[in-house]
Amino acid sequence: MIDGVTRVKIDIAPVLGWMEQATAIARGYAKGAAARRKADRTWVTEADTTIEAFFVGQIRAAFPGHAILGEETGRHAGSADYLWAIDPIDGTQSFMQGLPGWSISLGLIANGRPLLGFVSVPCSEELYWVEPGAGARCNGEPITVRESADVARDDWVAATSRAHRSFQITFPGKLRSYGSIATHLCYVARDAAVACLLGGAGRGGLWDVAAGVAILQAAGGALFTLDGAPIPPATMADPAFVEPPMIACAPAVLPRLLPSFRPMEEG
Repeated sequence: MIDGVTRVKIDIAPVLGWMEQATAIARGYAKGAAARRKADRTWVTEADTTIEAFFVGQIRAAFPGHAILGEETGRHAGSADYLWAIDPIDGTQSFMQGLPGWSISLGLIANGRPLLGFVSVPCSEELYWVEPGAGARCNGEPITVRESADVARDDWVAATSRAHRSFQITFPGKLRSYGSIATHLCYVARDAAVACLLGGAGRGGLWDVAAGVAILQAAGGALFTLDGAPIPPATMADPAFVEPPMIACAPAVLPRLLPSFRPMEEG
């Protein structure tokens, strides 16, 4: 249960059950879901629409006064204080091609702040969530971002597949893209990736970041501009927010990372 500054009380046990059911739905469609291009030329599959409809139904039944924002169906009316953000398949193209890394993302924005996050990464059988009052977890085990300031040459940074269009990168380690912003944020939260680049040509919607940012915060991480300024979570939760180039990481490693990433327009 939660009873913090936002005065929100949510029993997360049913939500964890929803994530397990959504994961089963996605696996049932894997590599076989009918797909089409949307008006913005991105892909949507039958798995996306089925999972989003499932989440909308569950949220409506459990929290009838809450608002919902789905990537595929847009805004559903409800209280301005509580907003569930759904990305039914984050990394749809990877999902369609049978590649790992795609995820299912469900986040709760409470009073303008990312509060709860739930991210399933089915291909690696990982389920991440915020444990109210007890930090972030992966498959039930506590996770935290990197606690030291050390950055080694075999460390890696997660980035969108279009990062080369938005960033000048001189990071001496490795760069990897799994096709899912939510997955990337979770990898930073459990100190698999040292950081994650967001914004620019690879920017996503609120549904992409709501859950991952909540998990990142609960694990001790934060979002920063490439000048090192912190980005308040409430700003990220604004549906009108336009992402600048950003880095998600542990505060301890930020000074070591900033010289390695600059916006492309500076060059």
